[in-house]
Amino acid sequence: MRLPRPRVPSPVGVLRSTAFLLVLAALILAAGRFGVAQSVRSSFFTTGQQIYDRVAQSLVDGHGFSDRGEPSVENPPVYPLAVAGAYWAGGRNWWSVAIMQTLFDLGSMLLLYLLGKRLFGRTAGLIAAFLYALYPYLAAQAAILMDTSLFVLLLLAYLYFLTRAADHFSARWTAASAAAAAGALLVRPTIAPVIVLTPALLAFVGGTRRVIARMVILGGTIFLLLLTPWTVRNELRFHAFVPTSAKLGENFYAGNSPHAAEYISEGKSTDLLRVRTDAPHPPRRWNQVKKDGWWFHHGYKWARKHPGEWAHALKVKARAFWDWHLNPKTLGDTHMKNRIYTLTYLPLLAVSVLAALLCLVLPGRRRAFFFLGFVVGGFTLVHVLVVGYTRLRAPLDPLLMAFAGWLLAEVGGVTVRAWQRLPLPVAASAGPGAGVGAPPANLLPFPEPEHDFTAELPEGPTEILPEG
Repeated sequence: MRLPRPRVPSPVGVLRSTAFLLVLAALILAAGRFGVAQSVRSSFFTTGQQIYDRVAQSLVDGHGFSDRGEPSVENPPVYPLAVAGAYWAGGRNWWSVAIMQTLFDLGSMLLLYLLGKRLFGRTAGLIAAFLYALYPYLAAQAAILMDTSLFVLLLLAYLYFLTRAADHFSARWTAASAAAAAGALLVRPTIAPVIVLTPALLAFVGGTRRVIARMVILGGTIFLLLLTPWTVRNELRFHAFVPTSAKLGENFYAGNSPHAAEYISEGKSTDLLRVRTDAPHPPRRWNQVKKDGWWFHHGYKWARKHPGEWAHALKVKARAFWDWHLNPKTLGDTHMKNRIYTLTYLPLLAVSVLAALLCLVLPGRRRAFFFLGFVVGGFTLVHVLVVGYTRLRAPLDPLLMAFAGWLLAEVGGVTVRAWQRLPLPVAASAGPGAGVGAPPANLLPFPEPEHDFTAELPEGPTEILPEG
């Protein structure tokens, strides 16, 4: 009896498989991220946000969240904990943090693919993943002590888990989305407006009223429980309610003060405002929480007294937030670095804006437009009200890649279908029926566009909310 010959996958099928393409994107990302980190290793402990290094060393030494011997609440706790973990595992050096942040970016790339697949289809998700792997601006931020990589990971996890939970109520996906939201808030509090919009986000991806209500109750409970330990610690240390960090007031003053618009428009860091000879200063004996409230009060008072200048500052911050020129300027900036940023970000911005407008026009894509658009709009609003720079906008760039991936996938699909419909020219020396034309369908680089993500919802009585 002859045994059947085992089926061997064709090389073309392997090259077009999702797993192979994701592995290829992961290798490109890992090589690029680590290569950039290695090239700037000499300035690792002099650039970025060095307070994270000091707090991480304090954690490793067993002194808790302290900075220069004093309890610290200037920044949220999750990123210093991650840096401390990297120091504990590999020592205090550049490569331990570089490896950690490369792993964060690998996770973000996978989540971006999954999110893009659910919103726009497999091909769009793959294109977005490759854009993320090749994007130099995020690679530069992953090469220094900065919380961008971790925040992007938690933001994409939160959004993807919401799309899964919206299909039907699931305690597992609800808990995962709540944990990701709490983690992101404890990295950058600027995600707060997006978390407030959670019910609307769930509605945009097909969540029914019943599912949304159950998710808000369970997810909200888990979210608050995860914030409790840090909040209680701050209450005991500073006798104040601080669920995230005591830096909002300082940042608010940095973007809402007499010289804020001037500094931002000229590409100067607003950190320099506090060292001006005419800058106000809170009493030295106050703790960080009281000083932060003092800064917020002065920024708010200035905005109320000068509404015209405040409105002008809002426009300056909005332009700086979405600018295609790097800001603020730092000592490490070079002409080549700025040119690379402009040549990669500007096409991404143009294609993603066009894709977003098309999604708004096409009925089958409006849900995806509003889902991602609310996130982008919420982040933009909070940074325009506080302070806006390109560095602070970087976490939104993966969402632009999701839009761009969809449009590029659609253009590729249309091109391939037009190619297939071309008449096949017959070779002069060949017999009847022989010719050279379009390749077989299984060799085409672009598969047919996938159906709308709402069609992936389970069959049954699940209600799809009407658009609008």
